[in-house]
Amino acid sequence: MKASKDNIKANDAIIFRASEFKDGSISEFNGNVLDVGVDGVEVVYLSGWRTRYDAIPYGDVIAKVDKDQLRIKLDNAPYSGHFLQFTNNQED
Repeated sequence: MKASKDNIKANDAIIFRASEFKDGSISEFNGNVLDVGVDGVEVVYLSGWRTRYDAIPYGDVIAKVDKDQLRIKLDNAPYSGHFLQFTNNQED
């Protein structure tokens, strides 16, 4: 399943990829969705001691927290929990 505005809503907790310092080095983060758009989501998250707010394209959303799912370890991020894992960042 691919991440989209149909399966991500405001206030969802998500795991995503972003360039923390806008230098091209990509890391995984967890954050809360503030707004859902056509091309991606607006997310607030902690980066060190700072709070950040970034636009994240759907292709960079790895998973969202879903308490109805079984506990899993994510294939492509260092997180485990009750997640709905997305396939956006993998070639179809």
